[in-house]
Parts: sequence; C-alpha cells; structure tokens
Amino acid sequence: MEDHNTFGGLGGATAEILEKNYSVRMNALIKGCVRESGDPEDLYEKYNMSVNDIVSAAEVLVKQK
Repeated sequence: MEDHNTFGGLGGATAEILEKNYSVRMNALIKGCVRESGDPEDLYEKYNMSVNDIVSAAEVLVKQK
C-alpha cells in the first residue's frame, strides 16, 4: 500500500506494470493526493485505508473475477 502520494510513486509504477503485463486487477482506495500530517492510524481511517477497508476492496475485486 502506498499511503503518501498517488502520483509518481513506486506503488503507481508497479501497479501500471502489473496491470499492463499481467492482467492484475487493482483498485485505488483514494483518488488524488493526500497531503496531511497526523497519526497514521487516524489518517487511514479518515481516508478509508484501514485494514478493514483494504479487505473489503480486495473482496470486491475477487467477486468481479
């Protein structure tokens, strides 16, 4: 999970390669950039990036298969 910036990061580059070359399904939990400081756990909850949110997003992707 890339949790600091969705543009130009290693996670974005990896996702692009996987989607183009290996037909891996992916989903961004948030769109755009997050530029806010604070306790990571609080920010994960605020931006729907908690463990439960990630599991829910993964379940949706699996059901789409």
